[in-house]
Amino acid sequence: MDKIIANYFTNNWRTTASGLALIVLVGLHYAGINIPGLTIPNDPGSQIAMILSALGLISAKDGGTTGAAK
Repeated sequence: MDKIIANYFTNNWRTTASGLALIVLVGLHYAGINIPGLTIPNDPGSQIAMILSALGLISAKDGGTTGAAK
């Protein structure tokens, strides 16, 4: 079971990292920290969509068995 969980996150680390980065950006926006050049919309609907997209990226894994970039 540990190998399955390790493969889930390590073989497809790019999608997991991009999802976590998006969640961090939205969290920083809520904390009042804005990064120049990155604009987070102020309306709640867009922010909810961004969080759902981030969760989708974290859970999205390719259909390959190795997850390696081709």
